[in-house]
Amino acid sequence: MEPTTVTFMKTVMSMKTIFAQLTFASWITLSRIALTPFVIYFFMTEAWTFGLCLFVIAMLTDLCDGFIARRFGQESRIGQILDPFADKILLSSVMYTLLLMIDFSSQAKLCVWFLIAKEFVLLFGGGLLLWKRQLFIPPTMLSRFVSVCEIVLVVMLVGSQMTGWHLADFMLHGVLTVNVFMSAMLLLRYVICITKK
Repeated sequence: MEPTTVTFMKTVMSMKTIFAQLTFASWITLSRIALTPFVIYFFMTEAWTFGLCLFVIAMLTDLCDGFIARRFGQESRIGQILDPFADKILLSSVMYTLLLMIDFSSQAKLCVWFLIAKEFVLLFGGGLLLWKRQLFIPPTMLSRFVSVCEIVLVVMLVGSQMTGWHLADFMLHGVLTVNVFMSAMLLLRYVICITKK
């Protein structure tokens, strides 16, 4: 049998194994990824209300999948990996879109870029660690708090676009400062966890 055929068959079998591990809770997590392009589309077309509603629904799935997994014994390794992955895809995509659509000051723009970069570092860095070292760093209260801070930021920004209400600079910079500080702490925690392993 050709080596390429063997490789293809191994890939197919591994995909089947992954799909076999998907629970109802995992499919809810995947729906968060599936909703992401629709959220982006509504924001890009300035349909802020529809976009925000979809964003809130997508983030509510984050509560639902965890509750269902714990309540019905559907906790799995693949679910633990998919959940933070879905969060990072949604939040980084939304923040990048808002960066394109909203006129930020240079300082605020730099802060948002840092938040986006942090999501990508954790996303690809986490994937690389899992692939190369089979090391998975599970979410903590700190990472969940960082996600909440970013959700608050998104809701504030989109809400100001919906209502036409000018977001005061001190309020925006205050929320951004908290986000940047907590994100820096999260990155530091990941570095410490990696060096200890």
